[in-house]
Amino acid sequence: MVRMTAALMVAVLVTGLALAVEETPYQKAKIGDWVKYKITSKVAGMTMSQGMKKTVTAKSDTEITLSMETSMNNMTMPAQETKVPLAAKTETLPAGITTEKIAEGKEDVKVGDKTYACTWIENRTKAKEGDKEMVMVSKVWTSPDVPLDGIVKMENKTEGDTPSEMTMEMEACGVK
Repeated sequence: MVRMTAALMVAVLVTGLALAVEETPYQKAKIGDWVKYKITSKVAGMTMSQGMKKTVTAKSDTEITLSMETSMNNMTMPAQETKVPLAAKTETLPAGITTEKIAEGKEDVKVGDKTYACTWIENRTKAKEGDKEMVMVSKVWTSPDVPLDGIVKMENKTEGDTPSEMTMEMEACGVK
């Protein structure tokens, strides 16, 4: 079930971003650009909050390096680095996963004192593994004014053996 949930999250990000932007979003990134998010998850009657900050620490002609810091329960985990290719590529969903666009639109989203003009995409993603099936409905708001991947907000609701909800909201961002 954990593997299906992880696969669903990847599918949501891949399809949500692919539908929301027309170019590889990291191409415009500069060293020092950053985005900070608050993530709230509800599962099995428990609510958990965490923070995440993504910062560009290096960039070449072919990839950027992101440092990702996470915090939970007043503890900051050691930053993890990941390399992200800059070349546009078509993502293939893992076997057993399908996704469909439910709706799309435009909406202003306020973060602090600033309002971002966003495009949003709502998708339904289904994953099947053996006789188990999970369905996740996700909505992703993106703005070209937000660095890195442009995500301003994301909501996910998962149905299945263990229903869950997750909201990721941008708290702040900065560009060099």
